[in-house]
Amino acid sequence: MSDANVVAGLIDEAGTRMIYLEYIKKSGEKSSGVFHPKVLKHLRGGEDSTKHIPYYRNLFNQRKGRYAKIDLRKITKARINGKTYKFA
Repeated sequence: MSDANVVAGLIDEAGTRMIYLEYIKKSGEKSSGVFHPKVLKHLRGGEDSTKHIPYYRNLFNQRKGRYAKIDLRKITKARINGKTYKFA
């Protein structure tokens, strides 16, 4: 599992560029996707309802066309700005 602060910093560095994440869902199932970190306009109310929880992020999944609420502590692999990061 990853350190949420490190992953949050990497996502913020990506700016408007796409990112690829592999993570473990709440159900324990592995999942992955290509996300756009800055798209928030389609959220109900226009705001992230989990912004007060530092280790959760609402990211727009480009492949599925919907938002995913991701626990940054459960990311196992990330490809951001052309670099690949693996977390134990």
